[in-house]
Amino acid sequence: MKGVYLTLSIILGIIPQFMVMWGIYKKTMKLSFSTYFIWFVLNLIIFSALVIEKGNYLLSLTYMVLNLTIALMILNVERKVNFLAWEKFIIVLSLVCMFIWYMTNGAYAVVAASVSFVVAGIPQLIVVYKNPDLTSSLVWLLATVAALFSV
Repeated sequence: MKGVYLTLSIILGIIPQFMVMWGIYKKTMKLSFSTYFIWFVLNLIIFSALVIEKGNYLLSLTYMVLNLTIALMILNVERKVNFLAWEKFIIVLSLVCMFIWYMTNGAYAVVAASVSFVVAGIPQLIVVYKNPDLTSSLVWLLATVAALFSV
């Protein structure tokens, strides 16, 4: 049954990512570069920890590649990078995750990165709140459902 949930989480996780890519391509969505870049870094931490711990890394690998692709697409469209104080704080949290991983084991790093992952989404939520017409609620609903299936 766990394999079914993982498969569902990957499928449900990929759909909104491609919706986001399409929105960026069509310039109908406004997204935060820093959020997607930090999500890439956090997925890299989770992916690395899961590989070392011999866990199931497929979901984190998928998100890692897609988040980097989206971040680069945003950068290509926006042509600027804004890292606010909040995002700098998230970068520090990412470094803390790496330190936790170094000092303990991969399981603690995954937990720390997961918490940071949620916090890193706050800048994107602010963008969505300020520009509700430039995003899709369905994207965030599908991504949330995918995350719940991956637990």
